[in-house]
Amino acid sequence: MADQNRRLWASWAILGQTKRFFFAGDTGYFAGLKDIGERLGPFQLAAVPIGGYSSFPTRHPNHVNPEEAVQLFADVGGELLVPMHWATFDMNIEPFAEPPHRLLREAQRQGLEGRIKILAPGQTLHW
Repeated sequence: MADQNRRLWASWAILGQTKRFFFAGDTGYFAGLKDIGERLGPFQLAAVPIGGYSSFPTRHPNHVNPEEAVQLFADVGGELLVPMHWATFDMNIEPFAEPPHRLLREAQRQGLEGRIKILAPGQTLHW
């Protein structure tokens, strides 16, 4: 691609009167996520990418893998994680079902499985 890494990747924090939402966008894992959580969190809902990581043998520069997604969620002070950026487009080399399985396995390992809500494409979540 001619535009690879020519644009900044971005995340957003939406801070309401009673709720806070963190949209991780396309992001690679970095230590500054903990700073975001300390300054702007906690977040009642965090939408975190979990796909698009497998084409890089070590670290993807702008996508987190499922295990890093759980760490990102903890760093920003998330209460509910909704994974995104998986199983909607056939653009990655990991199998469609792999990202949520890895996410749940890591969430279980950290005792966070009750705080993950995996949605089907188009499904609505009221929070």
